[in-house]
Amino acid sequence: MSVHTFAQKASELSFELGNGLTFDYNDGNYVFNIGGFMQPYFQYQQLNDASTFNRLSVRNAFITLSEKAKKEKMGFVLRANFAESFPLMDAYITYEPWDFLIFSFGQRQNFGNNRELLFLENKLRFGQRNMISTSFAETGREFGIFAEGEFSFNDFIIKPQVAITSGDGRNSFGSSSTDIDKGGMRYAGRLDIYPLGLFTKGNDEIAADFVKEDELKILIGAAYSVNYGASNRVGEGHGDFFFYDENSNEALPNYWKQYFDILVKWKGISLMGEFVNSSADGLTGLYIDPSAVTHLQNGEISAFLSVGQGYNIELGYVLPKDFAIDVSYGRITPEFADESDSILKDTENYRIGLSKFVIDNRFKVQANYSVWSNPILNTSQNTAEIIVQIVF
Repeated sequence: MSVHTFAQKASELSFELGNGLTFDYNDGNYVFNIGGFMQPYFQYQQLNDASTFNRLSVRNAFITLSEKAKKEKMGFVLRANFAESFPLMDAYITYEPWDFLIFSFGQRQNFGNNRELLFLENKLRFGQRNMISTSFAETGREFGIFAEGEFSFNDFIIKPQVAITSGDGRNSFGSSSTDIDKGGMRYAGRLDIYPLGLFTKGNDEIAADFVKEDELKILIGAAYSVNYGASNRVGEGHGDFFFYDENSNEALPNYWKQYFDILVKWKGISLMGEFVNSSADGLTGLYIDPSAVTHLQNGEISAFLSVGQGYNIELGYVLPKDFAIDVSYGRITPEFADESDSILKDTENYRIGLSKFVIDNRFKVQANYSVWSNPILNTSQNTAEIIVQIVF
């Protein structure tokens, strides 16, 4: 009976590859969408010119449910990746009181990360995220309250964004009543500036320039965050390590991140640059052992938190017949290079990708080759991949 009632109210039912199945009912006041994407891939990997590995698997298998209620100015997004052991990625509701302001509550991508971590997994330049995204974050998703603004001054646009999150990543409150959230909150802010006007809708949320912007478009961004009481290497988990004060009580350091990025697009050419600096404070008076005997030395924090700097540059060109070539270079530098147990190592990464877009980003075949090397340890990792992506 409920299905029959829904069908009577539906005004339009449509499906388009890349946009999913859309129910538009009550004269467009309510829009419900079901979509997703898959990324099967083959990978060949060689370590230090010796050991080799082959892998045939599915990197991502996303399903997304979303709805917008125009009259109530509300909506929701539910997104799961069934290629992961813990599939829930995004689950949040939105409220848009005015055209220039949106509030969100739930689990979603945090604005306080680098530009690439604001792109969904099907909108990357390569099959995997770059070394800044993987070295200083995991999925970039957290549970909390988010606010997004947009203000126009002719063609000059600014978008301030702020977030207050648990600071413990996805599903941060644990799997049981005894697995509780640790430390304090994470406070993050981002400011994006469009000096030459907005990109074509959605074209600033993807790495490549499929739209082939007729006019030069530039997006300059900066993000800043502090995670009070981090107990995970990048602040997206909890309980991975603990320190103690002189009274043997649990005490955790604060984890700071600063990002600067730029995205440029024009006539199929796209350039993205990112820089990150991370550090920790609140280390004075911390002990490694609960008996409060062994002090945490200054450089030893690098064995627990990803502290250091990194940058990544990506350049791509979408050719007239939807072939594309992409290249990138990245470098990570640890804050304490002399610490042998440091999580971050001095690392370089080169990547090149060749793609054929059958139906723009909705269906593509891509071949990637990457080299990871540590010039100090003289180690390297070579990886070749073939990836098929379909967005439905």
